[in-house]
Amino acid sequence: MAFRGERIPEDVVGLTMTVIQFAALLMICIGAARMGHLKSIRQSWLAAVLSCIPGVSPFFILGIPFGIWSIVLLRNDRIRNEFLPSNATAAESFSE
Repeated sequence: MAFRGERIPEDVVGLTMTVIQFAALLMICIGAARMGHLKSIRQSWLAAVLSCIPGVSPFFILGIPFGIWSIVLLRNDRIRNEFLPSNATAAESFSE
Protein backbone atom coordinates (compact mmCIF):
# COMPACT_ATOMS: atom_id res chain seq x y z
CA MET A 1 0.00 0.00 0.00
CA ALA A 2 2.70 2.48 0.94
CA PHE A 3 4.64 1.80 -2.25
CA ARG A 4 1.63 2.64 -4.40
CA GLY A 5 1.13 5.96 -2.66
CA GLU A 6 -2.01 4.90 -0.82
CA ARG A 7 -2.57 5.92 2.76
CA ILE A 8 -1.96 3.21 5.34
CA PRO A 9 -5.00 2.85 7.63
CA GLU A 10 -4.28 3.72 11.23
CA ASP A 11 -5.36 1.09 13.72
CA VAL A 12 -5.33 2.97 17.00
CA VAL A 13 -7.25 0.31 18.91
CA GLY A 14 -4.94 -2.46 17.76
CA LEU A 15 -1.86 -0.44 18.60
CA THR A 16 -3.25 0.43 22.04
CA MET A 17 -4.01 -3.24 22.80
CA THR A 18 -0.55 -4.24 21.64
CA VAL A 19 1.09 -1.69 23.94
CA ILE A 20 -1.08 -2.80 26.88
CA GLN A 21 -0.27 -6.46 26.22
CA PHE A 22 3.43 -5.69 25.95
CA ALA A 23 3.39 -3.76 29.24
CA ALA A 24 1.43 -6.58 30.93
CA LEU A 25 3.83 -9.19 29.56
CA LEU A 26 6.78 -7.17 30.83
CA MET A 27 5.21 -6.90 34.30
CA ILE A 28 4.39 -10.62 34.29
CA CYS A 29 7.98 -11.52 33.36
CA ILE A 30 9.47 -9.23 36.00
CA GLY A 31 7.04 -10.45 38.67
CA ALA A 32 7.67 -14.10 37.81
CA ALA A 33 11.43 -13.57 38.04
CA ARG A 34 11.05 -11.76 41.37
CA MET A 35 8.85 -14.61 42.62
CA GLY A 36 11.44 -17.16 41.57
CA HIS A 37 14.11 -15.26 43.53
CA LEU A 38 11.74 -14.61 46.48
CA LYS A 39 12.36 -10.86 46.30
CA SER A 40 9.01 -9.06 45.99
CA ILE A 41 5.69 -10.51 47.02
CA ARG A 42 3.75 -7.53 45.63
CA GLN A 43 5.19 -7.88 42.15
CA SER A 44 4.61 -11.63 42.37
CA TRP A 45 0.93 -11.05 43.18
CA LEU A 46 0.65 -8.54 40.34
CA ALA A 47 2.17 -11.01 37.88
CA ALA A 48 -0.09 -13.83 39.07
CA VAL A 49 -3.26 -11.75 38.77
CA LEU A 50 -2.31 -10.24 35.40
CA SER A 51 -1.60 -13.66 33.94
CA CYS A 52 -5.16 -14.75 34.85
CA ILE A 53 -6.78 -11.97 32.82
CA PRO A 54 -7.34 -13.32 29.29
CA GLY A 55 -7.64 -9.98 27.49
CA VAL A 56 -4.53 -8.50 29.04
CA SER A 57 -2.15 -11.42 29.01
CA PRO A 58 -0.98 -12.45 25.55
CA PHE A 59 -0.63 -16.07 26.71
CA PHE A 60 -4.20 -16.54 27.86
CA ILE A 61 -4.25 -20.32 27.36
CA LEU A 62 -1.24 -20.93 29.62
CA GLY A 63 -1.61 -17.79 31.70
CA ILE A 64 -4.76 -18.80 33.54
CA PRO A 65 -3.54 -22.14 34.98
CA PHE A 66 -0.10 -20.78 35.84
CA GLY A 67 -1.63 -17.64 37.35
CA ILE A 68 -3.98 -19.69 39.53
CA TRP A 69 -1.11 -21.94 40.56
CA SER A 70 0.97 -18.86 41.49
CA ILE A 71 -1.88 -17.42 43.54
CA VAL A 72 -2.28 -20.71 45.42
CA LEU A 73 1.46 -20.75 46.13
CA LEU A 74 1.54 -17.11 47.24
CA ARG A 75 -1.30 -17.72 49.69
CA ASN A 76 0.70 -20.47 51.40
CA ASP A 77 2.10 -19.19 54.73
CA ARG A 78 5.34 -21.14 54.44
CA ILE A 79 6.12 -19.71 51.01
CA ARG A 80 5.01 -16.19 52.00
CA ASN A 81 7.43 -16.24 54.94
CA GLU A 82 10.34 -17.16 52.65
CA PHE A 83 10.33 -13.80 50.89
CA LEU A 84 13.09 -11.37 51.87
CA PRO A 85 12.74 -9.64 55.26
CA SER A 86 12.73 -6.22 53.57
CA ASN A 87 9.30 -7.11 52.22
CA ALA A 88 7.95 -8.22 55.61
CA THR A 89 5.30 -5.49 55.62
CA ALA A 90 4.07 -6.58 52.20
CA ALA A 91 3.91 -10.20 53.36
CA GLU A 92 1.92 -9.19 56.43
CA SER A 93 -0.56 -7.22 54.35
CA PHE A 94 -1.49 -10.37 52.39
CA SER A 95 -1.93 -12.54 55.48
CA GLU A 96 -5.69 -11.91 55.63
